[in-house]
Amino acid sequence: MELVTVSKSSTILKRIKLLEKMQYISLSIMLFFTITLTVVKNTAFINIYIYYLLCGMALFVLSIYLNKRNHYLFSVYLAIFSMFLIVWVPLLINPSTLEDGLVPLVYSLIIIVTCAVFLNIINTIFMILIQFILSGFVIYNNSNLHEFNLIGLFAFFCISGIAILIGSSSVKKSLEKIEEQKDSLYEKMYFDGLTGIGSRLKFEDNIDMLIKNNEKFFTVIDFDIDNFNIVNKIYGYSSGDQLLKEFSWVLKDVFSSEFLFRWSGDEFLVILLTDERTHIDELIEEMNNKFIKAVNEKFNASECTLSAGVASYPKDGECISDLLQSTSLALNYSKNNGKNQIYYYESLMKKKIVRFHEIQKFINESLENNTLELFLQPIYDIKTKIMCNAEILLRTKSKEFTLAEILNVAETTSQIMLVDEWVVENTFKLISENREFFANSKISINMSVHSFKAENLIEDLQKMLRKYNLNASKFTFEVTEHTAIVDVEESKRIFVLLKQLGFEIAIDDFGTKYSSINYLNMFPIDVLKIDKSYVDNIVTDKNTAAIVKHIIALTKDLNLKTIAEGIEYKEQLDILGELGCEYAQGYLLARPMDFEKFKKIASVTAT
Repeated sequence: MELVTVSKSSTILKRIKLLEKMQYISLSIMLFFTITLTVVKNTAFINIYIYYLLCGMALFVLSIYLNKRNHYLFSVYLAIFSMFLIVWVPLLINPSTLEDGLVPLVYSLIIIVTCAVFLNIINTIFMILIQFILSGFVIYNNSNLHEFNLIGLFAFFCISGIAILIGSSSVKKSLEKIEEQKDSLYEKMYFDGLTGIGSRLKFEDNIDMLIKNNEKFFTVIDFDIDNFNIVNKIYGYSSGDQLLKEFSWVLKDVFSSEFLFRWSGDEFLVILLTDERTHIDELIEEMNNKFIKAVNEKFNASECTLSAGVASYPKDGECISDLLQSTSLALNYSKNNGKNQIYYYESLMKKKIVRFHEIQKFINESLENNTLELFLQPIYDIKTKIMCNAEILLRTKSKEFTLAEILNVAETTSQIMLVDEWVVENTFKLISENREFFANSKISINMSVHSFKAENLIEDLQKMLRKYNLNASKFTFEVTEHTAIVDVEESKRIFVLLKQLGFEIAIDDFGTKYSSINYLNMFPIDVLKIDKSYVDNIVTDKNTAAIVKHIIALTKDLNLKTIAEGIEYKEQLDILGELGCEYAQGYLLARPMDFEKFKKIASVTAT
């Protein structure tokens, strides 16, 4: 639809540009007559032709200037009025000048053509009648005209006028169409079609206006709806559009509608004529509360939250590009640090964002070049001090980035799903290639929340088991307590599917988020891993020891196995053994190691 509108506007503008071409033709005729008269040295006619030439050139230059400035209608009227004066003033003063050539008639013809093409039919007829009257008056006052007679002159104007009228169109309608389409184009260019608030172009114009008007300060807020794609995927794109409309209505309710803009997709910009942080925080908090309420009530999409980046003029940028870069960096910083947050631009953000993207690039290259590494950390039976199982841990050779940084970026960008896939694939490959060695051991693999909730999780695991001809009972998937508790029913469903394939399930980091012991009976799990935070204080804090004792007793009643992780001191190991914990892992027993080292200590008793 927009292409059609632009096409129509282009056609109309081309027709108006015909005026410019007609002026070129007029000037060319004048030059032709002048050169001809100069060559034949007919000096009797030169003066009148020079007059017409100079007038034509002046009119030509002025009209071209007006056209370039887009003053088309004014240029049309100026051309008609000027040509009218140029032709008829000399004839009325001295009718004998009509004998000096066809120049007056040429200009008269141009006047009629201009009227017919660029004005309406009534104006054209009116101009023809005026020239009828004036030409009759000229001939009537000059009985010595021999080259033309009254009938011939009238016939000339009639034929030319009728021909032009038949083939012409009304510029009045054209101009009305232009105005309508200009309004339509303005609406489409300056206002978002879905939400009705300002567009990207309007934002840029407003920022330019504020800067040119020497506004002392103003603030730009860049809002982005977190996890917006979930609404599109689950409820459909129409619901997604409705959510964007709802967001725009909340924006209008909190902020001035004059300075609201949809930048792209689910990203919106707001301009505030203040840089007072307290006031800005209050408005953003009000905005966030109203949006969350609307999302929960109308869309049941609690995952959709708001991230925002804030930058102020001129402190964070003195031009539109710098301001946009600052707000974008602040917004990215918000999203990279867990979303649902507001960050004001700081100069250090740029360095942090650059590092974030460098890590992101490193992850992609590591996956592509297969340069990640798998380490194994032994898990020991506390009673026998014999290594029985092992946990697979990811490692990299990077000296520039820490593993914690890499995993944090991967979690934020959802690259963690690719990392998890690489870990599972290469773990299965390792076990497949060393079947006899791992014949009596179970291997634990950590699973991120992204992979745990992936739609194709079960299907992918089935494919890998078939590919490497492995039994799922060889593996335990570790899922954090937080991942399991966020959506209990969905977690139960996934746990059941994993159990049906034959995998064991372990709850990792138990007690760090919710300490929801009541949930344990709801999940079909096999192992509970006691978090290092409990192990660290078990020797010095009686309350911690009591909690751990209670957890171990409960897991025994539920027929679950317990593994204590992060053991660094013998006292910790002894107390855990006394409390009835079955398995242990930590630096006291063995650090994570590559497979070659792991094989060497496979059957060594821990001391």
